[in-house]
Amino acid sequence: MYRTLALAAAGAFALGCGGPLTRPLPERLDAQSQKDVDHHWNKALTPVTKHDRATWLDVMVGTRAYENGIDKFSFKSEKAWSDGTVVMEANFDRAKPADDRFTVTVFDENGKGLRKEIYTRDEVEVAYLSLTSL
Repeated sequence: MYRTLALAAAGAFALGCGGPLTRPLPERLDAQSQKDVDHHWNKALTPVTKHDRATWLDVMVGTRAYENGIDKFSFKSEKAWSDGTVVMEANFDRAKPADDRFTVTVFDENGKGLRKEIYTRDEVEVAYLSLTSL
């Protein structure tokens, strides 16, 4: 019961729709939404031991706290292909919006770079909107 209530209360700072990581770069929030997220983080962490381990995981997953209103975000994922590996990297820093990047690099089986594409936030957003607004 407590876990359900905590998750519902924490859900107030789950912004946007869709599942986790619907695009390679987290959304940039407007000032009021960011203020709301910051408020809910402070509320969730006061005191820091407020939630038990299972509830804490529910809150993190249920609110997408790992990507909504965060200050910095990066990930690296890899996929093997028949002749090597594709590495995808995302970098986001709320304080440096112009530096948001999504990079895709293709390596051969010996680790030699065959292709590298670096996409800006604007390019990612245009692609996302054109693919999801059909």
